Amino acid sequence: MKSLQFDVLHDSPRRVLLCVMLPLLAVNGISLLTAALTNEIYSRCIGEAAFTVTALVATLMGALQNIVGGVVSAAWIRTAPAVQQQDRRTAENRAVNAVYAVALITAAACGLLLVLTEPFLSLLQIPVQMLDAVRQYYRIYIGSYLLVSLSSYFLSVVNGVCSSAGIFWANLLSSCGSTLAAGLLVGLLGLGVAGVAGVAALAAAAVLAVSILLLRRRGLRFGPNAARWRPDLRLIGGILRYGLVLALQSLLCNVGYLAVSIQTNRLLPLDYITVLSVSLPLTGVMSAFSAACAVFVPANHAAGRGRRSLAFLKLATLGCTGYGVLCFLAFALLGKWYYARLFDSAAVIAYGADYWRIYGFGLIFVAVIFVVRIFLEGVGLGGLTLFAGAFELLGNLLCAFWLIPRFGVVGCSLSYPLGWFFAAVYLLVICVCMRKRLFEERMEIQ
Repeated sequence: MKSLQFDVLHDSPRRVLLCVMLPLLAVNGISLLTAALTNEIYSRCIGEAAFTVTALVATLMGALQNIVGGVVSAAWIRTAPAVQQQDRRTAENRAVNAVYAVALITAAACGLLLVLTEPFLSLLQIPVQMLDAVRQYYRIYIGSYLLVSLSSYFLSVVNGVCSSAGIFWANLLSSCGSTLAAGLLVGLLGLGVAGVAGVAALAAAAVLAVSILLLRRRGLRFGPNAARWRPDLRLIGGILRYGLVLALQSLLCNVGYLAVSIQTNRLLPLDYITVLSVSLPLTGVMSAFSAACAVFVPANHAAGRGRRSLAFLKLATLGCTGYGVLCFLAFALLGKWYYARLFDSAAVIAYGADYWRIYGFGLIFVAVIFVVRIFLEGVGLGGLTLFAGAFELLGNLLCAFWLIPRFGVVGCSLSYPLGWFFAAVYLLVICVCMRKRLFEERMEIQ
């Protein structure tokens, strides 16, 4: 993989896709084992409480990840053309200003969530017997989230400028770091729920350090130089504005998932809630398609190379959707066996098997979203993806206020697939309707 260098503006879409995805696919295969090991650590050292606590606040944690993730994506989209070129001084300054934007949004979002801890936990209808553990997990996770957000941006830069070997090692640490952190904090030190909350930050700190070292080897240095660290308020403001547009799309989804979560916590049994936080990283391959799209599209679109963008979009969408079908089969066939490894309760195992079958079907539609949404954001049409969030919101509201009260756990299990279906259809329609604007050739921007 060390020899797999690539040029996003001149190499074929197939080669760029291969060079980015090959290391990520290797990491995903390994992460199947590490995620299972992490779940085993939680199951043996803490028990069902570890999964229940994370499931009860998963919607709020997801909202935080989406708000910050929107700005991280915008930071990469706005800085990619400069970072992927040879002008290292400009690239370093753009990257530093991206860090400023990511740090600002993280501080604002985490500060708000910490100040409003009690109102949010009350809104989520947390069962009384779980309230203390949930509060502890919530505060530690949010209080240490800055490390996670910064490592996410630097990992995006590594994916965009390093060789396949660099991409592999950085993402492998990102994947395996959580298992190592869980083994240290939960298994060795016995910190319980507090240890679970600190796993993401400890793993992110290691990824951040390794990413900076890899970028230094590529000529990107972030030492004490006034030119590098000079704030560009216009760039920071542009990143934050576009990032908040991207985040708003995700927040619309989270409003729906929050409604589903409230109804789930209020109306459904804890045995069912417990199964919702158990997953395998099968969608890691879809994330690899998204990462490749984020690497390829911004620079090619800025250069006016529409036919290359269209070829890449077709290739990535077909590949990702085909993989989504395989994911559905895996979740449908392995659910009962996997839940039986983690839990002794027959009710939890039965709920888990049924949930995975329904959830897995939705992965066929989310595969489309993983590629097409990132493509539209990469060409500057993040405003249109807001409506994809609105359609996903619609699907979740239907589940929260009609399907869950009427059909119970089946209505909750349908929340992801139904929202993903509406959003995927909308995004495909947008690509067809705007094909001339998206894929026409233009003069290369100097």
